[in-house]
Amino acid sequence: MSVGSAQTTTRNIILRETATLFAMDGYAGVSMRDIANAAGITPAALYHHFRDKSELYRATMAYAFGSKMSDLPSIVLGEAPIEERFTGFVLWFCRLMATDVIYARLMQREMLDGDDDRLYFLTEEVFREPFKQTMVMMEEIAPKGDAHQLSMFVFGLIFGYFAFSPTRRLQTGFRPEHDDPEKVARDVSQLVLHGLKAFAGMEAAAQ
Repeated sequence: MSVGSAQTTTRNIILRETATLFAMDGYAGVSMRDIANAAGITPAALYHHFRDKSELYRATMAYAFGSKMSDLPSIVLGEAPIEERFTGFVLWFCRLMATDVIYARLMQREMLDGDDDRLYFLTEEVFREPFKQTMVMMEEIAPKGDAHQLSMFVFGLIFGYFAFSPTRRLQTGFRPEHDDPEKVARDVSQLVLHGLKAFAGMEAAAQ
């Protein structure tokens, strides 16, 4: 293995282990020494790759979130009918929240921590383009609606559903199929699309 390949491999191990630690213990609960130990390297070797914890955080968030977003443009901005694209987007997000524990926990951690600088970084560097793409889709579904608010409704609906999984499973009426991302995606898509059509009809009638 070349020196460059070895450094890339080590860097990816660091980012993977850092994402896991941040997801489990939060940014403030993890030290650079903790990360070095998890990655199987010395603290000095860790600082060779990343100047400080802040730089490592930014690289980790780009690694953990950015790679997940690569398929989104083809789903949201493709040539398929809008209902099919919207359903594909909902399924993509449901699968991500249901199957990628680190991704889901990182999102929850960052929302709960509420650090302004870190949230600004995530908004600008990770989520802005995917959110803009989602807004374009919502503008197509509901031309007279508020694309920003509708997009946030959809993200919040899916994120909240899976974030509440530990307590949701204890509620009366829970069935194992409620954890199936395919079923959740179908139900969310129908709920939103039917709701938007009804909303558009009410707006047209009011004019």
